[in-house]
Amino acid sequence: MVTATKNCVPYELKAYKAFSTAIEAKQEEYRIKKMKSRKYIETLISGNW
Repeated sequence: MVTATKNCVPYELKAYKAFSTAIEAKQEEYRIKKMKSRKYIETLISGNW
């Protein structure tokens, strides 16, 4: 319910990956966002995680 994303609901979960620590999860999130590629993200979602 943050103002920046409130107008974009409802979201749909496309992929899920569990991590043992929050630090590992944040590192993976940073790595994915650093790629800045929709095509790369779609590849991850399709099962090439």
